[in-house]
Amino acid sequence: MHPDQFHRKLLGVLLIVVAAGLVEPAGRLLADETYRSLHGANYVPSYGATSVETWLNYDHAIIDRELGYARKMNLNCIRVFLQSLVYHHNPRQFLANFEDFLATTDKHGLKVMPILFDSCFGVAPSLESRHIWVANPGPDRMGREWWPESDEYTTAVVSAHVNDPRILLWDVMNEPTATHLATTLEGKEQINAFLAHKCRLVKKLDPSHPITVGVATWDNTDVLNLSDVLSCHSYGRGVEAFRADLARSRDQAAAAGKPWIVTECGNPAAASTYEMVLPVLREFGVGHTVWQLIIGRDQFRSASGLVYPDGSVRRIAEVEAVMNARATGFQEKPDDQGLPLRHDIPLLIAEYLEASVRAGVTEVTWRERVTLVEAQLAQPGGFGTEADRARADVAEARKLHAVGKHAEAFAIVTALIEKMAAKYRQNPPRAAPPFAQQATIYRDVYGVPHIWADSEEAAGYAIAQAQCEDLGMQVFENLRAGVGRSAEV
Repeated sequence: MHPDQFHRKLLGVLLIVVAAGLVEPAGRLLADETYRSLHGANYVPSYGATSVETWLNYDHAIIDRELGYARKMNLNCIRVFLQSLVYHHNPRQFLANFEDFLATTDKHGLKVMPILFDSCFGVAPSLESRHIWVANPGPDRMGREWWPESDEYTTAVVSAHVNDPRILLWDVMNEPTATHLATTLEGKEQINAFLAHKCRLVKKLDPSHPITVGVATWDNTDVLNLSDVLSCHSYGRGVEAFRADLARSRDQAAAAGKPWIVTECGNPAAASTYEMVLPVLREFGVGHTVWQLIIGRDQFRSASGLVYPDGSVRRIAEVEAVMNARATGFQEKPDDQGLPLRHDIPLLIAEYLEASVRAGVTEVTWRERVTLVEAQLAQPGGFGTEADRARADVAEARKLHAVGKHAEAFAIVTALIEKMAAKYRQNPPRAAPPFAQQATIYRDVYGVPHIWADSEEAAGYAIAQAQCEDLGMQVFENLRAGVGRSAEV
């Protein structure tokens, strides 16, 4: 998710010249209380792998170019992740960058759905977060004692854009429960209190814009009384699973008497291709922002994304699915960002962890590193038989840090990260992709022959799984040997 920000006045009718029956012009979005005309994408600039980098290293030229690709594909909205840590690092610069981002999106006829907070993956941010996705403000900043700090950020951002026609709505928090904090009752209550408080604050600051909460699934039960617009995330594997998620979300919204949108969908690496999801979205008549616009530097690059930084694409067919029309002016090129295979993920994680050990734990990276360990401990089987000892070590490290014994705390956390790296390096999972739809991905996107048929049939499924795993490991080993993109972190 990525950089750029903004400012301007009037609504004005931003007519996009598109084929008949395509998407609604961006200028009409604010008048569309059903949000059916919303047709956009999530955006993380190509120069960043995290929301920290998006705003800390804000690059107007890159953002301007990449938002031009969105306009070229007839999109009318961008969903973008903000980052409170960067605001607190330099408030004036952050707000100026956000204003520039808004001005740039406006130039390209795009409305903006800013995401104020994010729980995804539960790793706290640092100014050195350059590899793995980090949260905002982080699981260690959700308690009431930290609310004044995040309220300052919220107030500065939101109050500056009351009645701003470039803002479509405020997404108060992305996937609030997608964090290890939600695995305990106390943690879940902390998340709920934080979210309710922020939703009330945003509504008080800016009654001119609706709010939503980007829940991690189709189910908005926990936020029905908070959201003006219900939001659905679905990476349903296969068309029927995806359609079922949308039907449940639609019915829930209808029962609540509220509009609904799909703010994340599309994961070609897991049987949720753009060619599959876009027709279903149109079938339901629901506004949407797919995941994601750019194939850049983030950890999702091998699994999703429509456009490379240079404007070329993985497949013309994907772009045509988004445009619902013939695509011209796009050049295909072989994938150079890795393979959408689970096999590479453990080793990529190991490399990230090893890089973290080499960099060491410092006061700047303390929050990121310690919450990274805590997130791993919350995973099933995390640290295996040593989990209890690891939890005790984390607790001891936090106590030491609290009383100023930073070097000792850093050493404990570094040792725990070393153990995590060894675990991923020595025991990489070899789970095969779960659906036969992967065949078209390997064949069409990654140039690998279609090696099985009828594999959705019960009799052939096990064979398909085995073949898929063998093929995946073969191609993955080629990558590791230097054929194609190396998996650098």
